[in-house]
Amino acid sequence: MKLLRKKLDTSVNRGTSTRKTHPFALKRHLLPALLMLGAGIALGASLAPVSAWGIAWIAVAPLWVAAVKSQTLKEAMFFGLCWGIGYHGTALSWVVGLHPLTWLGLSWVASITIATLAWCTVALWGAALSAIWAGGLHYLSQSSRGGLRLVVSAALWYGLEWVWNQSPLWWTAIANSQSPSNGTLLQLSSLSGADAIAFGILLVNGALAEAWLARQGRFLLVAILVFLSLHGLGWGLSQRTTAINPQNTATIGLVQGNLPSRFKLSPSGGRKSVSSYEQGYRALTDQNVDAVLLPEGAL
Repeated sequence: MKLLRKKLDTSVNRGTSTRKTHPFALKRHLLPALLMLGAGIALGASLAPVSAWGIAWIAVAPLWVAAVKSQTLKEAMFFGLCWGIGYHGTALSWVVGLHPLTWLGLSWVASITIATLAWCTVALWGAALSAIWAGGLHYLSQSSRGGLRLVVSAALWYGLEWVWNQSPLWWTAIANSQSPSNGTLLQLSSLSGADAIAFGILLVNGALAEAWLARQGRFLLVAILVFLSLHGLGWGLSQRTTAINPQNTATIGLVQGNLPSRFKLSPSGGRKSVSSYEQGYRALTDQNVDAVLLPEGAL
């Protein structure tokens, strides 16, 4: 009887120990999750209107380190999700500005609910990308490291962005972090669109992360060389001069009324909208422009 009781006590203790050391314990993940959330929010600040483009070159590195050091695939994807919620939630916070939608006949409560749900949906859609990427990086880290992991992981991010870009809800590609402030780097878009910019940002972040993980200065050197090389190439492209034939030029006029939809679609707003755009149109045609462009849905 004593032996049986001892075995039962041992079993209970083991069960308790298992619960305390559960690989997804909340306390153990709270601080890293907050750090990932903060890193994502910081990356969001690289977009307009803050446009702190330099943050993008270091903001992915914390997630890279967390994904590699995660104990399980689930843990890595959780950190990627937290990071993505921080980034995409910040970058897409303007969606909440759809409220109030009372001009559509909705109540105030329905309006804020719809705007919030729309914001959460697009933010989670973006966060799914970083969650999958973090999981892929963790899986890759089990069999490779160093330079191979660096290049493949950067390529994986590029591939996922391509997939996400096929959807109508993808507005927060990491290359957007360099627009409009980093004009030098944006010159690369003339060669490969946003692809080279995104790949370069991930390479620099990855090299910084690998330098931290391996405690090796060579990865830090790689990060510096890639950063300088990309900007050097961009500067070189910006210095190109192209002969312009005056006969092949056109003068374009732009009219921006800056009228919010909730006002523009009201009776008084409609009249104000037509009046504003008509005045702008006539002022530009009096200047003999070749074409006048109005914003989408202006009238």
